[in-house]
Amino acid sequence: MEEKQKHDLKEEEKKQGENKAEETVKVEKRKEEAKPEAKKKEKKPVVKKDEAVACGKEKISTKQAMAICKFIKGKTCDEAVKDLEAVVKMKKAIPFKASVEMPHRKGKMMAGRYPVKASAYFIKLIKTLKANGIVNGIENGKIVFACPNRAGKIHRRNWRKFKHTSITLKLK
Repeated sequence: MEEKQKHDLKEEEKKQGENKAEETVKVEKRKEEAKPEAKKKEKKPVVKKDEAVACGKEKISTKQAMAICKFIKGKTCDEAVKDLEAVVKMKKAIPFKASVEMPHRKGKMMAGRYPVKASAYFIKLIKTLKANGIVNGIENGKIVFACPNRAGKIHRRNWRKFKHTSITLKLK
């Protein structure tokens, strides 16, 4: 009797092994059938955006940032970087129309200055804006929005407050 039971157990194990093999074959077939459908679903059209944005915060004067924003607005990224590099080298001045007590500069400018550190920061920000534009599919866009705002004041030693400006640039 014991031999019959052992024989019956071996036969059941063989049947279960065959069933498992059939199940794995079925699962593999399902995976193969699902693969072409998954590939078809992955091909989605890429949506291009019509504008790119760059934002930043820096320890520069809001007054200087306003003048630079007026100076670069309406220009392409390459033109703006070229002009600001000339400002850093002190070859070209940025017009400051709000202040009367500034000296006159060469050309048709009433009053102007050379904000070197602020211009250097704007160059970095414009390069970031250009990279964002390339990612969004904008190659030869113009800066249509340039807005500096006062950021929160930073307190340091002896409770002195330092200037801080946040800047937003948009390219279309």
